[in-house]
Amino acid sequence: MNLKSLLAIFIIIGIGVILLRTESGMGYATGVVDFLRDRVGNIVSGLFGMAGGGGPVEGAFGLTMTADKNSFLTQSYQLYNSSLSSSGLVQGVIKIGGVDLHKEDMAVRLDLDGTKGAFEYTLAGTLRFDGTVKKIDVDGNYYTSGSGDLKVSFEIVPIEFLVTNLSEKKISLKSAIGSIARLNPDGSIKSTEELAGEQLELYQFAGSLKLAGSNIVLQGSASSVSGTSPKSSFKW
Repeated sequence: MNLKSLLAIFIIIGIGVILLRTESGMGYATGVVDFLRDRVGNIVSGLFGMAGGGGPVEGAFGLTMTADKNSFLTQSYQLYNSSLSSSGLVQGVIKIGGVDLHKEDMAVRLDLDGTKGAFEYTLAGTLRFDGTVKKIDVDGNYYTSGSGDLKVSFEIVPIEFLVTNLSEKKISLKSAIGSIARLNPDGSIKSTEELAGEQLELYQFAGSLKLAGSNIVLQGSASSVSGTSPKSSFKW
C-alpha cells in the first residue's frame, strides 16, 4: 500500500473520530459512521482483496474456457466463502457436524453456502469436499449451525457441479483439450485459442467452475494466461 492510500484512510478515520468527540457532531456522526465504515472497507478491499478469497485483480481480463473434464482430473482448490452445488451418486457417507447421513450409492442434490475448505476433482472423477459451511441443503433438507460454521465432508460421483466465487492464484492444467476465449471489457470475444493438449496456466483467476456433461467450463477473469505444447504456444 502506498503512502497516499494510508493517508487517505487515516484522514477518513480522523474525521469520524472528531465528529464523535464533539457534542454538536453526534447527531450527524450517527448517520455518517456507517458511511465511513463502508468507505474505509472499500478502500482496504480494493488495495488488498478479500483474505483467502479475493476478486478480479487490477489489469485482469475476462475469459471463458470449455475443456474436456478429464483435463481437470486431480485438480484441487481452496474455497473461501464460495457456493457449491452438485448432484450425483454418494460414495460412503455424508458427514454433517456430528451426523452421518448413510446414502451410499444414492443419487442426491447438495447445495452448500458460505463454503470454506478443500474441493477436489479426483483422478477417479469424483468430487470430494472437506471443510465448513454456513448452510447445506441435502435433497431439500437444510442443516445449519446456530453457533458458527458447520463441519461437512463428502465424496460423490458428480453428474454436474457448480462452484461460484472461486479464487485461485494459479490454475495449472497439464494437458487441456478444448478452447479458451479472451474477452473485451464489453464481453465480446477478443481472441480465441484451440487447446489440443497444451499445458495451460491461469494466474489470479476469479470466477466460476462448472461441470456440464463431458466438459468443464471456467468463466471469470485472470491476470495472465499461457499455453504451451510441442507445436505451438500463446500468452495473454
